[in-house]
Amino acid sequence: VAKAEKLLDTLIDEMARELRQAAHGADARARQSVAADLADSADALRSHRKKRVQLEHAVSLDAACLPALVALGEFELHRGDPSKGLDYFEEVMRLIEKGGGASQVSWGAAREHPGRHYLRALYGRMMTSWHQARLADAVDDARRLLELNPSDNHGVRFYIPLLLELIEDHEEA
Repeated sequence: VAKAEKLLDTLIDEMARELRQAAHGADARARQSVAADLADSADALRSHRKKRVQLEHAVSLDAACLPALVALGEFELHRGDPSKGLDYFEEVMRLIEKGGGASQVSWGAAREHPGRHYLRALYGRMMTSWHQARLADAVDDARRLLELNPSDNHGVRFYIPLLLELIEDHEEA
């Protein structure tokens, strides 16, 4: 198993290196395509360091690479730096709102659809607010998530009562 994982990491490294070389000097559309491919393939990396480097490279090729920005936000949140994660989440939301994509939010949309990234970023911001003890903000984001995504793929309906209890709003909880 370890040998297979090492081989997979090596293959992914080679693919990423080839993508980076192809992107060097390419036009904007090609850089966006390479950035999206780097962000997608980062999920398969087992090394957190390699994953982060690959996601950062995707953003260096395309500053609006939504999957990479959301993944970097999640990475920072899980690493224990919620402030840095928040910056990524809010950048994703700003880019989508600027482009008008926030009005077309749907979790069931294609994986590349901006609305899906918006929901992931809003969920990340909710979790960041909770980690930073900004509980009222977390409740607001959770309610907004339910409003935008009634099917509640993130399970925020379970967080709302907990967050309300934490801010001692027992009636609402």
